[in-house]
Amino acid sequence: MNRIAIVAMFLIGILVASLNPVCNGQVEEGTVVFDMQALVTLIRDARAAKEIEVSDEQVAEFAEIQSRAGSIFGEAQSRLNLQLEADQDIARHNRALAEARTVYLGSLIKGLNDVLVPFQVKRLEQLMLWSAINKGGFAALFNTKLVRDQLELDASNVREISKRAAELQKEFDEELRKLQLEYRDKLLESLDEDERSRLKEMLGEESLLYHVAPKF
Repeated sequence: MNRIAIVAMFLIGILVASLNPVCNGQVEEGTVVFDMQALVTLIRDARAAKEIEVSDEQVAEFAEIQSRAGSIFGEAQSRLNLQLEADQDIARHNRALAEARTVYLGSLIKGLNDVLVPFQVKRLEQLMLWSAINKGGFAALFNTKLVRDQLELDASNVREISKRAAELQKEFDEELRKLQLEYRDKLLESLDEDERSRLKEMLGEESLLYHVAPKF
């Protein structure tokens, strides 16, 4: 298996662990507090593993932890399925399955924090924040639990930041539209009258799919 595949497996394992609500609670320093959305981006980027300096030994160690936890969860799931066939109690089955899944993911989180050293945890959290910015802009930082917890932002703070972000986004969109229109008009200046006429015929009626259609 090549290095990129190993890295992807490791980060996918981290992503799976991040699904557990336990990892979003208050935890001691040096443990992993993950935001799943940022990790979705990170698992597609092998550069992340290079930045957190994941070793082959760590990959192997976590893979073993995943395998053991997966076997235990699989056995529990099989027992619960047999029980469901016997008693047909779907509600009870779902509750028990959720508990088994919590135990499984809790094992992954513990294993992950055993495998990673503090500087790797810190750098991975930083990468997740940068990934959030890259995906949703700077305002996306305040949608991450990590930032809200570390800055001790309450619901009121977050609402105020979101409101301000929306106002700024509206201003940005208006300025962007002006630039798009200016770009369009200056580009059309490169054409003579005949070329403009032919281009207009090629485009046909204005489409709602494009909100800055050329004005001939």
